Amino acid sequence: MTSPRETYSELAKQEEKAFSYAMQLAFGSVLPMAMKTASELGIFDIIAKAGAAAKLSAMDIAARLPLTDGDGVSLGPVLTVAQDKVYLESWSALKDAVLDGGTAFDRVHGMHVYEYPNNDPGFGRNFNMAVMNHRTIVIRKLLESYKGFEQIKQLIDIGGGLGLTLNIITSKYPHIKGVNFDLPRVIEEAQSYPGTKYHSLF
Repeated sequence: MTSPRETYSELAKQEEKAFSYAMQLAFGSVLPMAMKTASELGIFDIIAKAGAAAKLSAMDIAARLPLTDGDGVSLGPVLTVAQDKVYLESWSALKDAVLDGGTAFDRVHGMHVYEYPNNDPGFGRNFNMAVMNHRTIVIRKLLESYKGFEQIKQLIDIGGGLGLTLNIITSKYPHIKGVNFDLPRVIEEAQSYPGTKYHSLF
């Protein structure tokens, strides 16, 4: 039979655990914001370049700031956009969007998320970088096993962003001619890739 003291102790532990979890929820935005900052400062790049066996102190990392990696891609830009105030402000309208319909982003900013970058070039650049990095990771993984592009002669990408997706595909399959369609503001920032033509949707 459980004694009153043991019962009280167990209840106290459960209450403490519940309180701890509630505090985690209340401050749930702290971790992603801290990770966003670390990404912007290039801290993850510093740790990665040091190697898996390296043990870096805070001073070691600080001494290497700022450090940028021109090769490869990461989810860092995605994290940056996801924690941008433009997106975070949208969450304040989530309840109204659920109850009355529509999207939270449209309610707060008065336009669709793909239209917003036209009015905020800084956010637009970050948004394009996030999309580019995410697409690159996904497409590279897809090409490891998907063989459906082998017989294609021309590939058209509607909303193809900066053209990197087509470039990755045509680099592996150089016989393919790529055609990239997107908004004027996106096409303006796109790089020129061999075998890819750019066209504005409007």
